[in-house]
Amino acid sequence: MFAEILASKIGGTAIVIGDPPNILIGSQVGLSFNEFVYHLTPVIIVVMVVQVIIIHSLWGKNLKASAAAEVVS
Repeated sequence: MFAEILASKIGGTAIVIGDPPNILIGSQVGLSFNEFVYHLTPVIIVVMVVQVIIIHSLWGKNLKASAAAEVVS
């Protein structure tokens, strides 16, 4: 659940319409949608990698499906 929440917040930060402050910043600076995404992509990639490493180090060993969940019906 935490991984989904964090990824959702990171995704909202990545685009100009994902978060109200992004709309304000993008419109005041005059960035188009594509320019906003272009400039934030390197930052978002780094943040996503860090998030994956942290989630894996905290809960990686416990992120396994139960035997019942693995059964294919």
